[in-house]
Amino acid sequence: MTSLAQWLKDNETTIVPTWIRAVRQRSERDRTLTTQQLGQELLLSYFDCFVKAAATGVYDELEALVEQMATDRAHRQYNLDDVLLIPFLLRETIWTKLTASVSPAETLELVQAAQPIFERSLTTLVRTFARVTAAALNQRLEETEFLTRRLAGATEETDRALTQLRTLYELSRALSSTLDINETLNLIAEELVNIAEINRCTIWLEDKATSELYVAVAKGTASDELADIRLLPHGHTSIVVEAFLTKQIKGISQVNDSSHPREILAPHFVGRSIVASPLISKEQSIGVILVDSPDQAQGRSFDVPTIELLQSVTEQAAMALRNAQLFDEVKRFGQELEQRVKERTQELERVNRDLAKLDKTKSDFISIAAHELKTPLTLIQGYADILL
Repeated sequence: MTSLAQWLKDNETTIVPTWIRAVRQRSERDRTLTTQQLGQELLLSYFDCFVKAAATGVYDELEALVEQMATDRAHRQYNLDDVLLIPFLLRETIWTKLTASVSPAETLELVQAAQPIFERSLTTLVRTFARVTAAALNQRLEETEFLTRRLAGATEETDRALTQLRTLYELSRALSSTLDINETLNLIAEELVNIAEINRCTIWLEDKATSELYVAVAKGTASDELADIRLLPHGHTSIVVEAFLTKQIKGISQVNDSSHPREILAPHFVGRSIVASPLISKEQSIGVILVDSPDQAQGRSFDVPTIELLQSVTEQAAMALRNAQLFDEVKRFGQELEQRVKERTQELERVNRDLAKLDKTKSDFISIAAHELKTPLTLIQGYADILL
Protein backbone atom coordinates (compact mmCIF):
# COMPACT_ATOMS: atom_id res chain seq x y z
CA MET A 1 0.00 0.00 0.00
CA THR A 2 1.24 3.49 -0.86
CA SER A 3 2.31 5.67 2.08
CA LEU A 4 0.61 9.00 2.74
CA ALA A 5 3.76 10.97 1.90
CA GLN A 6 4.23 9.15 -1.40
CA TRP A 7 0.57 9.53 -2.33
CA LEU A 8 0.72 13.27 -1.62
CA LYS A 9 3.83 13.65 -3.79
CA ASP A 10 2.24 11.67 -6.62
CA ASN A 11 -0.90 13.83 -6.55
CA GLU A 12 0.68 17.21 -5.73
CA THR A 13 0.04 18.68 -9.18
CA THR A 14 -3.69 18.06 -8.73
CA ILE A 15 -4.12 18.72 -5.00
CA VAL A 16 -2.18 21.98 -4.65
CA PRO A 17 -3.85 24.03 -7.43
CA THR A 18 -7.30 22.79 -6.39
CA TRP A 19 -6.62 23.64 -2.74
CA ILE A 20 -5.21 27.12 -3.47
CA ARG A 21 -8.16 27.98 -5.74
CA ALA A 22 -10.54 26.88 -2.99
CA VAL A 23 -8.78 29.12 -0.45
CA ARG A 24 -8.97 32.07 -2.85
CA GLN A 25 -12.68 31.52 -3.47
CA ARG A 26 -13.68 31.02 0.15
CA SER A 27 -11.52 33.67 1.85
CA GLU A 28 -12.64 37.31 1.80
CA ARG A 29 -9.08 38.59 2.17
CA ASP A 30 -7.47 36.22 -0.35
CA ARG A 31 -10.09 36.63 -3.06
CA THR A 32 -8.21 39.48 -4.70
CA LEU A 33 -4.98 37.42 -5.04
CA THR A 34 -4.17 35.22 -8.01
CA THR A 35 -3.54 31.53 -7.53
CA GLN A 36 0.18 32.12 -8.06
CA GLN A 37 0.29 34.97 -5.54
CA LEU A 38 -1.60 32.95 -2.98
CA GLY A 39 0.74 30.02 -3.51
CA GLN A 40 3.62 32.28 -2.57
CA GLU A 41 1.90 33.20 0.73
CA LEU A 42 3.61 30.25 2.48
CA LEU A 43 0.98 27.80 1.20
CA LEU A 44 3.40 25.87 -0.99
CA SER A 45 5.87 25.68 1.89
CA TYR A 46 3.07 24.48 4.16
CA PHE A 47 2.27 21.63 1.78
CA ASP A 48 5.94 20.64 1.56
CA CYS A 49 6.26 20.61 5.37
CA PHE A 50 3.03 18.60 5.60
CA VAL A 51 4.46 15.96 3.23
CA LYS A 52 7.75 15.87 5.16
CA ALA A 53 5.92 15.42 8.47
CA ALA A 54 3.95 12.54 6.91
CA ALA A 55 7.18 10.91 5.75
CA THR A 56 9.26 11.36 8.93
CA GLY A 57 6.76 11.77 11.74
CA VAL A 58 8.72 14.85 12.88
CA TYR A 59 6.61 18.03 13.16
CA ASP A 60 9.26 20.66 13.99
CA GLU A 61 9.43 22.26 10.54
CA LEU A 62 5.66 22.06 10.11
CA GLU A 63 5.01 23.78 13.45
CA ALA A 64 7.59 26.50 12.70
CA LEU A 65 6.00 27.17 9.30
CA VAL A 66 2.47 27.25 10.77
CA GLU A 67 3.63 29.68 13.49
CA GLN A 68 5.16 31.93 10.84
CA MET A 69 2.00 31.80 8.73
CA ALA A 70 -0.29 32.50 11.71
CA THR A 71 1.92 35.36 12.94
CA ASP A 72 2.10 36.95 9.50
CA ARG A 73 -1.66 36.82 8.99
CA ALA A 74 -2.43 37.99 12.51
CA HIS A 75 -0.23 41.05 11.98
CA ARG A 76 -2.05 41.70 8.71
CA GLN A 77 -5.33 41.57 10.64
CA TYR A 78 -6.77 38.43 9.06
CA ASN A 79 -9.75 36.86 10.83
CA LEU A 80 -9.17 33.49 12.48
CA ASP A 81 -11.75 31.93 10.14
CA ASP A 82 -9.71 33.00 7.11
CA VAL A 83 -6.56 31.52 8.64
CA LEU A 84 -8.25 28.21 9.56
CA LEU A 85 -9.48 27.83 5.99
CA ILE A 86 -5.95 26.90 4.90
CA PRO A 87 -5.66 23.55 6.75
CA PHE A 88 -9.43 22.86 6.57
CA LEU A 89 -9.56 23.22 2.78
CA LEU A 90 -6.35 21.20 2.35
CA ARG A 91 -7.94 18.41 4.33
CA GLU A 92 -11.15 18.67 2.31
CA THR A 93 -9.20 18.60 -0.97
CA ILE A 94 -7.18 15.55 0.11
CA TRP A 95 -10.29 13.67 1.31
CA THR A 96 -12.07 14.35 -1.98
CA LYS A 97 -9.08 13.21 -4.02
CA LEU A 98 -8.66 10.07 -1.88
CA THR A 99 -12.27 8.94 -2.22
CA ALA A 100 -12.05 9.40 -5.99
CA SER A 101 -8.71 7.66 -6.57
CA VAL A 102 -8.18 4.83 -4.06
CA SER A 103 -10.19 2.09 -2.40
CA PRO A 104 -12.25 2.78 0.74
CA ALA A 105 -9.90 0.72 2.90
CA GLU A 106 -6.84 2.55 1.64
CA THR A 107 -8.67 5.86 1.98
CA LEU A 108 -9.46 5.14 5.62
CA GLU A 109 -5.84 4.22 6.34
CA LEU A 110 -4.45 7.37 4.65
CA VAL A 111 -7.02 9.56 6.40
CA GLN A 112 -6.00 8.12 9.76
CA ALA A 113 -2.35 8.81 8.91
CA ALA A 114 -3.07 12.42 7.93
CA GLN A 115 -5.39 13.26 10.83
CA PRO A 116 -2.65 13.74 13.52
CA ILE A 117 -0.77 16.08 11.18
CA PHE A 118 -3.88 18.20 10.65
CA GLU A 119 -4.60 18.25 14.39
CA ARG A 120 -1.03 19.40 15.12
CA SER A 121 -1.34 22.10 12.43
CA LEU A 122 -4.67 23.35 13.78
CA THR A 123 -3.49 23.34 17.39
CA THR A 124 -0.31 25.26 16.55
CA LEU A 125 -2.17 27.69 14.31
CA VAL A 126 -4.90 28.53 16.85
CA ARG A 127 -2.42 28.83 19.74
CA THR A 128 -0.06 31.09 17.76
CA PHE A 129 -2.84 33.24 16.35
CA ALA A 130 -4.33 33.72 19.83
CA ARG A 131 -0.95 34.62 21.32
CA VAL A 132 -0.11 37.14 18.60
CA THR A 133 -3.60 38.64 18.70
CA ALA A 134 -3.47 38.95 22.49
CA ALA A 135 -0.07 40.62 22.29
CA ALA A 136 -1.41 43.04 19.67
CA LEU A 137 -4.42 43.85 21.85
CA ASN A 138 -2.17 44.45 24.86
CA GLN A 139 -0.01 46.73 22.77
CA ARG A 140 -3.05 48.67 21.62
CA LEU A 141 -4.23 48.99 25.21
CA GLU A 142 -0.80 50.27 26.22
CA GLU A 143 -0.83 52.70 23.31
CA THR A 144 -4.28 53.90 24.34
CA GLU A 145 -3.16 54.44 27.92
CA PHE A 146 -0.07 56.21 26.70
CA LEU A 147 -2.11 58.50 24.46
CA THR A 148 -4.45 59.21 27.36
CA ARG A 149 -1.53 60.25 29.53
CA ARG A 150 -0.13 62.36 26.74
CA LEU A 151 -3.48 64.08 26.21
CA ALA A 152 -3.68 64.84 29.90
CA GLY A 153 -0.46 66.80 29.67
CA ALA A 154 -1.08 68.22 26.20
CA THR A 155 -1.03 71.84 27.28
CA GLU A 156 2.31 71.53 29.04
CA GLU A 157 3.79 69.59 26.13
CA THR A 158 2.54 72.22 23.69
CA ASP A 159 4.05 75.02 25.73
CA ARG A 160 7.36 73.20 25.89
CA ALA A 161 7.30 72.51 22.16
CA LEU A 162 6.58 76.16 21.40
CA THR A 163 9.43 77.20 23.66
CA GLN A 164 11.79 74.81 21.92
CA LEU A 165 10.70 75.96 18.47
CA ARG A 166 11.04 79.60 19.50
CA THR A 167 14.53 78.93 20.86
CA LEU A 168 15.61 77.08 17.73
CA TYR A 169 14.09 79.74 15.49
CA GLU A 170 15.80 82.59 17.32
CA LEU A 171 19.10 80.71 17.31
CA SER A 172 18.80 79.85 13.62
CA ARG A 173 18.01 83.45 12.71
CA ALA A 174 20.93 84.72 14.79
CA LEU A 175 23.40 82.18 13.42
CA SER A 176 22.41 82.89 9.83
CA SER A 177 23.47 86.52 10.29
CA THR A 178 27.15 85.81 10.94
CA LEU A 179 30.04 83.62 9.83
CA ASP A 180 32.43 84.83 12.50
CA ILE A 181 33.50 81.92 14.75
CA ASN A 182 33.66 83.88 18.02
CA GLU A 183 30.33 85.58 17.39
CA THR A 184 28.78 82.21 16.49
CA LEU A 185 30.01 80.59 19.71
CA ASN A 186 28.76 83.48 21.84
CA LEU A 187 25.32 83.37 20.23
CA ILE A 188 25.00 79.64 20.92
CA ALA A 189 26.05 79.94 24.58
CA GLU A 190 23.85 82.98 25.24
CA GLU A 191 20.82 81.24 23.75
CA LEU A 192 21.32 78.20 25.96
CA VAL A 193 21.79 80.07 29.25
CA ASN A 194 18.50 81.87 28.54
CA ILE A 195 16.72 78.54 29.05
CA ALA A 196 15.34 78.34 32.58
CA GLU A 197 16.68 74.81 33.23
CA ILE A 198 20.26 75.78 32.29
CA ASN A 199 22.50 77.73 34.65
CA ARG A 200 25.79 77.79 32.76
CA CYS A 201 27.10 76.85 29.33
CA THR A 202 30.64 76.21 28.12
CA ILE A 203 31.63 75.31 24.58
CA TRP A 204 34.79 73.24 24.26
CA LEU A 205 36.77 73.01 21.03
CA GLU A 206 39.79 70.96 20.02
CA ASP A 207 43.15 72.68 19.78
CA LYS A 208 44.60 71.11 16.63
CA ALA A 209 48.15 71.94 17.66
CA THR A 210 48.04 70.22 21.08
CA SER A 211 44.94 67.97 20.70
CA GLU A 212 43.61 69.51 23.94
CA LEU A 213 40.01 70.51 24.55
CA TYR A 214 39.79 74.11 25.66
CA VAL A 215 36.93 76.45 26.65
CA ALA A 216 36.25 78.59 23.61
CA VAL A 217 33.39 80.45 25.30
CA ALA A 218 31.71 80.34 28.73
CA LYS A 219 28.42 81.98 29.71
CA GLY A 220 26.28 81.99 32.82
CA THR A 221 26.85 82.04 36.57
CA ALA A 222 30.52 81.72 37.65
CA SER A 223 31.53 80.84 34.11
CA ASP A 224 34.98 82.46 34.53
CA GLU A 225 36.17 79.62 36.76
CA LEU A 226 36.06 77.26 33.77
CA ALA A 227 37.66 79.59 31.23
CA ASP A 228 41.27 78.44 31.58
CA ILE A 229 40.71 74.68 31.90
CA ARG A 230 42.23 72.44 29.22
CA LEU A 231 41.60 68.70 28.91
CA LEU A 232 43.58 66.00 27.17
CA PRO A 233 41.25 63.52 25.40
CA HIS A 234 43.52 60.61 26.29
CA GLY A 235 44.88 61.96 29.54
CA HIS A 236 41.94 63.24 31.63
CA THR A 237 38.78 61.50 32.78
CA SER A 238 35.86 63.82 32.23
CA ILE A 239 32.32 63.81 30.90
CA VAL A 240 33.50 66.32 28.28
CA VAL A 241 36.23 63.97 27.04
CA GLU A 242 33.86 60.99 27.08
CA ALA A 243 31.25 62.81 24.99
CA PHE A 244 33.95 64.00 22.57
CA LEU A 245 35.45 60.53 22.06
CA THR A 246 32.21 58.51 21.93
CA LYS A 247 30.25 61.12 19.94
CA GLN A 248 27.31 60.51 22.30
CA ILE A 249 25.51 62.77 24.75
CA LYS A 250 26.53 62.10 28.37
CA GLY A 251 25.07 63.21 31.69
CA ILE A 252 25.65 63.08 35.44
CA SER A 253 22.97 63.72 38.05
CA GLN A 254 23.97 65.52 41.25
CA VAL A 255 27.73 65.66 40.87
CA ASN A 256 29.86 65.14 43.99
CA ASP A 257 33.49 64.27 44.65
CA SER A 258 32.79 60.99 46.43
CA SER A 259 30.47 59.51 43.79
CA HIS A 260 32.55 60.77 40.86
CA PRO A 261 36.16 60.75 42.07
CA ARG A 262 37.58 60.46 38.55
CA GLU A 263 35.61 63.39 37.13
CA ILE A 264 38.19 66.15 36.90
CA LEU A 265 35.49 68.82 36.62
CA ALA A 266 33.52 67.59 39.66
CA PRO A 267 34.66 70.40 42.02
CA HIS A 268 33.09 72.96 39.68
CA PHE A 269 29.67 71.27 39.60
CA VAL A 270 29.08 69.93 43.12
CA GLY A 271 25.38 69.22 43.71
CA ARG A 272 24.41 70.05 40.13
CA SER A 273 23.40 67.97 37.14
CA ILE A 274 25.53 68.28 34.03
CA VAL A 275 25.06 67.21 30.40
CA ALA A 276 27.71 67.12 27.69
CA SER A 277 26.55 67.06 24.06
CA PRO A 278 29.16 66.51 21.29
CA LEU A 279 29.42 68.82 18.30
CA ILE A 280 29.65 66.48 15.30
CA SER A 281 30.42 67.48 11.74
CA LYS A 282 30.87 64.93 8.95
CA GLU A 283 30.94 62.14 11.56
CA GLN A 284 33.85 63.80 13.38
CA SER A 285 33.77 65.42 16.84
CA ILE A 286 34.78 69.05 16.63
CA GLY A 287 33.83 70.04 20.17
CA VAL A 288 31.42 69.66 23.11
CA ILE A 289 28.67 71.79 24.62
CA LEU A 290 28.53 71.40 28.43
CA VAL A 291 25.60 72.73 30.48
CA ASP A 292 24.71 72.47 34.18
CA SER A 293 21.56 73.02 36.19
CA PRO A 294 20.75 76.03 38.45
CA ASP A 295 21.35 75.98 42.21
CA GLN A 296 17.65 75.58 42.98
CA ALA A 297 17.55 72.43 40.84
CA GLN A 298 20.14 70.56 42.92
CA GLY A 299 19.43 66.85 43.07
CA ARG A 300 17.28 66.84 39.94
CA SER A 301 18.34 65.59 36.53
CA PHE A 302 17.66 67.44 33.32
CA ASP A 303 14.26 66.44 31.95
CA VAL A 304 13.88 64.82 28.53
CA PRO A 305 12.53 67.94 26.71
CA THR A 306 15.55 69.98 27.86
CA ILE A 307 17.97 67.28 26.70
CA GLU A 308 16.15 67.03 23.36
CA LEU A 309 16.35 70.81 22.99
CA LEU A 310 20.07 70.69 23.82
CA GLN A 311 20.59 68.01 21.18
CA SER A 312 18.72 70.07 18.57
CA VAL A 313 20.73 73.17 19.44
CA THR A 314 23.95 71.13 19.31
CA GLU A 315 23.14 69.82 15.83
CA GLN A 316 22.37 73.33 14.61
CA ALA A 317 25.44 74.70 16.36
CA ALA A 318 27.70 72.08 14.79
CA MET A 319 26.58 73.07 11.31
CA ALA A 320 26.91 76.79 12.06
CA LEU A 321 30.33 76.30 13.62
CA ARG A 322 31.49 74.20 10.70
CA ASN A 323 30.30 76.87 8.26
CA ALA A 324 32.10 79.54 10.27
CA GLN A 325 35.28 77.46 10.35
CA LEU A 326 35.10 76.89 6.59
CA PHE A 327 34.54 80.60 6.02
CA ASP A 328 37.50 81.37 8.28
CA GLU A 329 39.64 78.86 6.38
CA VAL A 330 38.59 80.35 3.04
CA LYS A 331 39.25 83.85 4.32
CA ARG A 332 42.64 82.81 5.67
CA PHE A 333 43.45 81.02 2.43
CA GLY A 334 42.50 84.15 0.50
CA GLN A 335 44.80 86.22 2.66
CA GLU A 336 47.63 83.73 2.22
CA LEU A 337 47.01 83.63 -1.52
CA GLU A 338 47.02 87.41 -1.67
CA GLN A 339 50.32 87.47 0.24
CA ARG A 340 51.79 84.86 -2.09
CA VAL A 341 50.68 86.86 -5.16
CA LYS A 342 52.22 89.98 -3.65
CA GLU A 343 55.47 88.17 -2.94
CA ARG A 344 55.47 86.66 -6.42
CA THR A 345 54.83 90.06 -7.98
CA GLN A 346 57.72 91.55 -6.05
CA GLU A 347 59.93 88.67 -7.17
CA LEU A 348 58.92 89.19 -10.80
CA GLU A 349 59.61 92.91 -10.53
CA ARG A 350 63.09 92.14 -9.15
CA VAL A 351 63.75 89.68 -11.98
CA ASN A 352 62.59 92.27 -14.53
CA ARG A 353 64.96 94.84 -13.04
CA ASP A 354 67.85 92.35 -13.18
CA LEU A 355 67.00 91.52 -16.79
CA ALA A 356 66.90 95.20 -17.74
CA LYS A 357 70.26 95.75 -16.06
CA LEU A 358 71.69 92.73 -17.86
CA ASP A 359 70.35 93.97 -21.18
CA LYS A 360 71.96 97.40 -20.64
CA THR A 361 75.27 95.75 -19.75
CA LYS A 362 75.11 93.67 -22.94
CA SER A 363 74.39 96.75 -25.08
CA ASP A 364 77.29 98.66 -23.54
CA PHE A 365 79.62 95.73 -24.15
CA ILE A 366 78.62 95.50 -27.80
CA SER A 367 79.17 99.25 -28.30
CA ILE A 368 82.63 99.16 -26.74
CA ALA A 369 83.61 96.04 -28.68
CA ALA A 370 82.46 97.56 -31.93
CA HIS A 371 84.49 100.74 -31.30
CA GLU A 372 87.63 98.82 -30.38
CA LEU A 373 87.37 96.64 -33.49
CA LYS A 374 86.70 99.60 -35.83
CA THR A 375 90.17 101.30 -35.29
CA PRO A 376 92.36 98.31 -36.34
CA LEU A 377 90.16 97.65 -39.31
CA THR A 378 90.58 101.25 -40.56
CA LEU A 379 94.39 100.98 -40.40
CA ILE A 380 94.38 97.71 -42.26
CA GLN A 381 92.17 99.21 -44.95
CA GLY A 382 94.64 102.16 -45.33
CA TYR A 383 97.68 99.93 -45.76
CA ALA A 384 95.79 97.85 -48.28
CA ASP A 385 95.07 100.92 -50.37
CA ILE A 386 98.80 101.97 -50.37
CA LEU A 387 99.94 98.54 -51.44
CA LEU A 388 97.47 98.48 -54.26
